[in-house]
Amino acid sequence: LILEHPIQAAVFSQEGSVLVNVPDPCRFAVHKLIVSIERSPAQRVKATKDMHQAAALLSYYSSHRADELRATWKEVLARGAGWRRRVAAGHRRVAPLVPELDAASLQAP
Repeated sequence: LILEHPIQAAVFSQEGSVLVNVPDPCRFAVHKLIVSIERSPAQRVKATKDMHQAAALLSYYSSHRADELRATWKEVLARGAGWRRRVAAGHRRVAPLVPELDAASLQAP
């Protein structure tokens, strides 16, 4: 999921700049949502960080680029039952942080 459809971004430093390929931010958000669910209890700090990163991106996409978010969500749900379970669990966890993220609008047709 995260490696599909990368975008180009510029990285600037004192030595100059360079174009790099980075994950699509919407896909990255869904990836972080899933990763946060899969982390072990010993990685609670990382899981919380993942959830907050996902929440920030999902909030932006749900408010400004909802069509892209729905398309990515639909693609993830179409990947199978395991993906649907993990993304649903992630959605339940992130919902309090992103109240504008409407579960009904993200469901597969």
